Amino acid sequence: MRVSEGLVHDSFFIGDTDSVYRTLCREQLKTKQADSAHMQRDPLIKRYQILMSEQYYHPTNSEWQRKFMLVMKDAIIEQHYSLNASWTQLPGMHLREFVSQIDGTLQNYLIYVPEKVSGPLPLVIDMPYAQQPERPFLESALAIGWPQALDDIKRAADHAGIAVAIIDGRGNVGDAPIGEADAFEVLNDLTKSYNIDTHKLYLFGTCQGGRRAIMLAEHYPGVFAAIGTYGPALGAKRSILSRFWFGRHDGVYSQMDNLVITPIKVLQGEYDDVPPKAVLNEFIRTLRKISPSSELEYYPDGTHGTNASEARLFPWLAQHRNASVAPPIQKLMGESLSKVMQAQ
Repeated sequence: MRVSEGLVHDSFFIGDTDSVYRTLCREQLKTKQADSAHMQRDPLIKRYQILMSEQYYHPTNSEWQRKFMLVMKDAIIEQHYSLNASWTQLPGMHLREFVSQIDGTLQNYLIYVPEKVSGPLPLVIDMPYAQQPERPFLESALAIGWPQALDDIKRAADHAGIAVAIIDGRGNVGDAPIGEADAFEVLNDLTKSYNIDTHKLYLFGTCQGGRRAIMLAEHYPGVFAAIGTYGPALGAKRSILSRFWFGRHDGVYSQMDNLVITPIKVLQGEYDDVPPKAVLNEFIRTLRKISPSSELEYYPDGTHGTNASEARLFPWLAQHRNASVAPPIQKLMGESLSKVMQAQ
C-alpha cells in the first residue's frame, strides 16, 4: 500500500514458527563453531529466543510482529544457504556477529544490503546514540527494536544505492576509544564478507551518534568520504570549553583541522534545541573555515525526535567519493585497539 513518500511492504508468515526455530538449532548443532554459518546463525537463534521470552512476547502487537519477521525471513532463507552463510549477502536487513579482538566477546550489528547495486557497495556506518535503559544490542531499542527507524533506513538506502551498518559501539561509552574500535571491528568484518567500496565510506549519526561520527572522522582523517548528522550533541561552545578546560579536551573541536577533506552536512530540526543554536552556529562557522563544502540545512517543523533524516542525508552522502586511498582496515583496527589498551 502507498503511504507518504514511499512504499511499505509488510511481510507475513503463516506456519509453525517453532519448526523453523528447531531447524535452525539442528543445523547449528551440525556446524563447527569456527564456521561462518555458525557465527551468523547464532544471532537469529538468540533473537528468536528473546522475542519468544515472557518479557518480550507480544504476538498481537504489530511492532512485535515486524521485529519477528526480521528473524523469520533470514531463518527461512538460511535453509537454502546453510553451508556458507550466503543468505546474509542477499538484499535486505541481516543480523551479523563477530568475535571482538578487544575482549573475545561476541558482538552484533545489523547490515542492510540495498535492492539494486552493481559493483562494490558504498557503505554508511550508523553511529549509535545514547539509550536508556541500556541493554545488549540484541535486546535494545537502539534500532533493532524500532521497526519504523529500520523502514526509514531501508527506503533511504535503496534510493541512494548504499549499504548501511547499524552498530552498537559498546553502548553508552561516550567518547571512549572502545566505541571507535568497535566501529572499525564492524568495518573489518564487513570488508571480509562483502565487496565494500572503501572510497565510499560514510558516517551517519543523530544526537550523540552525530558527535561520535564527527570525532571518529577527526581521529582517523582521510578514511571517510563524508559525514551526515541530525541534531548532533556537540557539547558546550568552544569558547566556554577553552576557558574552563585550558585546552586539554575540546570534544568535537579538538582536532577539527583534520576535517579539511571531509565534508559534513548537519541537518537540524526547526524546533530542535540539541545542540543549542548558539553552539551549532559557532560549530558551523568554525567548520566552514576548515571545510568550505560542509552544509547546514534546517528541517521544517523538525524536533529532536524527527524521523526520516536518512532520506535527506543518504543521497547527499552518496555524491561524495574519497579520492585518496585509505589505510588498510586491519591497520585502522589495530590503531583503534591500541588506543583502547592505552586508555585502560
